Amino acid sequence: MTFKYRLDPLLHQKSQVKQDAEQLLAEKSREHSEEEKRLAEVKKQEAELLSLKERARNELLHGGKQITGEEIRRRLDYLRGVDHDVETARGEVFVQKHAVDESQEKLIQARQFLAECAREVEVLEKHRDKAEGRYVQQVERKEANELDEIGAHLFISKRRLT
Repeated sequence: MTFKYRLDPLLHQKSQVKQDAEQLLAEKSREHSEEEKRLAEVKKQEAELLSLKERARNELLHGGKQITGEEIRRRLDYLRGVDHDVETARGEVFVQKHAVDESQEKLIQARQFLAECAREVEVLEKHRDKAEGRYVQQVERKEANELDEIGAHLFISKRRLT
């Protein structure tokens, strides 16, 4: 007679949910890494645009030679365009920071869910181990009682024979 754990289907289900949670955590971790890479790219673009804006401003202020009014207007328009690009890049950085924060929150939730699933599986495994231990003790006790009974019958049989 072998041990059959009555909650095996539940344990199997919880183990499957735990595996799904592990996959979800890996996916959320990958998504978070991608969002952080995208944030780094956006910040780099913003820094490049700020550098370009600074150069354009210095060129306008320190032209060095005599420049015409038309050239000043053209440079101012260029500087305004670069300034607009910088503001757009700042907006992208803000949006991307928000996306990184959201992905971080989802990653934390996935970790918590995995920890909860792992605890549930661990509890069921401990319960199964204890139930199996009780079953083994019960079988050993039953065998010991049977052996005692056999021994008693043998003793009584031998006694009657003598």
